[in-house]
Amino acid sequence: MLSLLHLDRANPIVGGREFYGWPKKEAEEVLFRDTGTSISAAVTRYGQRIISVGLEVEQKVVPVPERHANPIYFVKLIPSVRQHGPPDVLKLNSTVITPDVITELRVGKGHLEFGGSPYDPFLASIPIREVVYSEAVVHDFTLGYGEVVVDYLAEPTA
Repeated sequence: MLSLLHLDRANPIVGGREFYGWPKKEAEEVLFRDTGTSISAAVTRYGQRIISVGLEVEQKVVPVPERHANPIYFVKLIPSVRQHGPPDVLKLNSTVITPDVITELRVGKGHLEFGGSPYDPFLASIPIREVVYSEAVVHDFTLGYGEVVVDYLAEPTA
């Protein structure tokens, strides 16, 4: 899983996990709706909806099975302070969410749509060919430290 947090409040953006490499983007609106039979979420930036996801719930899984703690990967990119300079930081990082206590799991048919905004033009160009599996998970966890998987700007070691 490659991840990015879209947040609609200043406090988690300013004082949040970016210090540890968790990428964040400001969003005007992050909507979440759960009717019991369907779940939907949407992210709006600069007046444009850039992400829409949904799940038509087919089954609530009880009891929730134990899961292996899989890593989440994200790219930490800090642009150069110099005009047209290479990035100052460019790393592939990972973290494992622990402890991850899953209290609810629902599965079903999902959909995903990307749109673009003036500051996110690449999203609309990502084709979505098929949604293979969809689930909604309610869990309790602490977002901890991670590790650097690849530092793309590091000097090669001999």
